[in-house]
Amino acid sequence: MPERLDESPCYPDFMNVSVDEAQERQTLPTGTEVMLEVQSRIQFDSEKSYLLLDCKVVQCSSAGFDVALTKHVSHFLRYPQQDDDGEARNDKLLALARFYAACSLPSAVSDPHKFVGCRFWVILKETEDPTYGKQNAVKRLLKPRSA
Repeated sequence: MPERLDESPCYPDFMNVSVDEAQERQTLPTGTEVMLEVQSRIQFDSEKSYLLLDCKVVQCSSAGFDVALTKHVSHFLRYPQQDDDGEARNDKLLALARFYAACSLPSAVSDPHKFVGCRFWVILKETEDPTYGKQNAVKRLLKPRSA
């Protein structure tokens, strides 16, 4: 390992990189219909009993958006817990059922990593987070579209 940065074999390439073309990722307006794809990052929070799915926009229903420059969208799936009352349990099951239907998945999935690569259509909403700034969130899942 070189002791100095300028002795590194990649130093000349690094010094010739221009950041002038770098662009901030953008959110899409509320009401935009997009296809999301679940990425490889799936986190489970056992205290709050939800899965966090990291999704990227892969297609928009209307032209004019550079999909490559959109921010990733986080989608949360909450799982029913033993102490949930009937209404809370039903709401969580209904959200899961809608997600499974949107992804054309069977009604029971034992391994959430099977969600990776799943593509589904949603309507987005824009939100403002004090820590992360402007973000997109899923406003509504849509039924699968025929090819």
